[in-house]
Amino acid sequence: MRSLKAWRVRRSRNTGCAGGRGLCFWRRRHGQPRDWPASWLHHRHGLEVAGALCARPARGLSETGNRGAAPKYTAATEQRILAVLDRPVPAGHGRWTGPLIAAELGDVDVQSVWRFLRAQKIALAARKSWCESHDPAFAAKAAEIVGLYLDPPDGALVLAVDEKPSIQALEQAQGYLKLPNGRALTGQSHNYKRHGTTTLFAALDIATGEVRAKHNSRRRRIEFLDFMNRIVAEHPERHIHVILDNLNTHKPKNDRWLNQIG
Repeated sequence: MRSLKAWRVRRSRNTGCAGGRGLCFWRRRHGQPRDWPASWLHHRHGLEVAGALCARPARGLSETGNRGAAPKYTAATEQRILAVLDRPVPAGHGRWTGPLIAAELGDVDVQSVWRFLRAQKIALAARKSWCESHDPAFAAKAAEIVGLYLDPPDGALVLAVDEKPSIQALEQAQGYLKLPNGRALTGQSHNYKRHGTTTLFAALDIATGEVRAKHNSRRRRIEFLDFMNRIVAEHPERHIHVILDNLNTHKPKNDRWLNQIG
């Protein structure tokens, strides 16, 4: 019964407004509060109650596609922000910041500048660097290295070799801490003892993911040769490809491991 009554009330409201009748007419008829019909009409039909009649369309949102005012900042504004980043930094400043960009544009809010930079993942304070090669044969050399990673030669051993120097050898005390409730908390103390530094030499097998490693107290050509000679001794019958950088300790003039690598 309640659903039937609600349906009749809604139908009366629709027909009442459609016929141009005043709100007071069917408000008294159905015993509804004074503010109830106006809010319902505004939410349901986008109509604004003027006086006692439903005559004018509401401002703002509507069902005709009009979604309010046009956006203040458009794609052209984003291009202006990017163009500012290409200009030299003003005198007395080391880099561009959000307030500087907003001041340079003049008509863009600083929060909108930050919002656009975050969306584009542009970090003004981050420092990025890269290396540029002037070698005419760089592309061919790079393709050869990438080919070793993507398609290793059959039966060959492909190793990516590098080292990590100056690793602090710290000895941290382990023990337990007795709590007032009688329980014991195990862990590490903040106290530690230094044992100098160590250098880690490592070789990654591209095919299997196995890592061969060795620690040394120093990083010299002698330690590097000893590490590579051990790897060669483990694979006397295999052809070895080694991928490494141009550090001077990686370029010995005469050693047996050079005769076996590709």
